[in-house]
Amino acid sequence: MKRRTLGILCLVVPISLIVCTLSLYAILSFILASVMGSSGEASSATVLFGGIVKAILSALGLIAVFGIPLGIPIGIYLLCTPEKLKGTK
Repeated sequence: MKRRTLGILCLVVPISLIVCTLSLYAILSFILASVMGSSGEASSATVLFGGIVKAILSALGLIAVFGIPLGIPIGIYLLCTPEKLKGTK
């Protein structure tokens, strides 16, 4: 993979991952709230599924948050430095 492509990915992936994670978390919360209804009763399978998916989305969000301070400087470095030619040290 070229340095330019890798630099752009380092800049874009953490930010887009956090946007997607927050969107999916909000959508899932809305769906689970509508399934439970006003009485607040739902099957244990629905609650378990919702809890597992929310935990996975929370872990992805955590990875994205930690990836932003790491990915942005690495991406800028990869974009700003020239590619080394083959055969040079």
